[in-house]
Amino acid sequence: MKALKHIWDDIKHGENIDLYLTILVAIGLTLLDLAGFAPQSLVASITLSILALIAISLLGNRYKMEQLLEQPHLTGVVALLDEFPPSLGTDIGSAKELWLAGVTLSSTLPNYFPLLEQMVRSGGKVKALLVQPHSPAAEKAASRAYVPSASNVERVVTNTLRSLYDLCYLRTVAPERGSVEIRTINHPMERRFIAINPQTASGVLYIANYAFRTPGGAKPKFVLQAKDSKWYDFYVQEFNLLWESGKEWRCDSNA
Repeated sequence: MKALKHIWDDIKHGENIDLYLTILVAIGLTLLDLAGFAPQSLVASITLSILALIAISLLGNRYKMEQLLEQPHLTGVVALLDEFPPSLGTDIGSAKELWLAGVTLSSTLPNYFPLLEQMVRSGGKVKALLVQPHSPAAEKAASRAYVPSASNVERVVTNTLRSLYDLCYLRTVAPERGSVEIRTINHPMERRFIAINPQTASGVLYIANYAFRTPGGAKPKFVLQAKDSKWYDFYVQEFNLLWESGKEWRCDSNA
């Protein structure tokens, strides 16, 4: 009964009708042949036609499968990467709103600072969240380094303060608009976020996982688009929760 219901649903939606007609013709021809009413020349011709229809159907299914595999967001597959694709720079350069989160952001700000400055001057907005310097979170984040060292904490603190200084300078580019928001958090954070226009239908998230004492730095990396709604929304929510747990960084007092 389930099979018949499935067939009926297909027919109502106009799906696989050619295959069902092919099956009916094949069954009818077989019965006629068994009863001796079907000429052999007709049987051969219709058989070839049926085989051709089956081949066409198989090719169509193969093309559909290839198209699905070429579009990971449709299959729920996300590519894990060693490095972010070149599109990151392009996306940052065209962004209207940018969210950044990471332990120190020391590998992000220096590489893209001119683009950030240009974006802020053009009316764009930046939200940046870093680990609180001189905090237990900074010590925990430092413990993830591939080579454990007493100087790791000092390095984290120094890099974080340098990034905060850069962000404070960026804030002076358009101070009247409040274009640059800066917060720190007493949490080591497990990921680095770069979110491009995250609250729009064209939003893109670049995410890097912080590995624990494994070589190669922050890996794996992956990219999500707003149309990858489930996991995209999940990571946007995570950023917002981290942001709400952060504390405003006051550039005037560095407190």
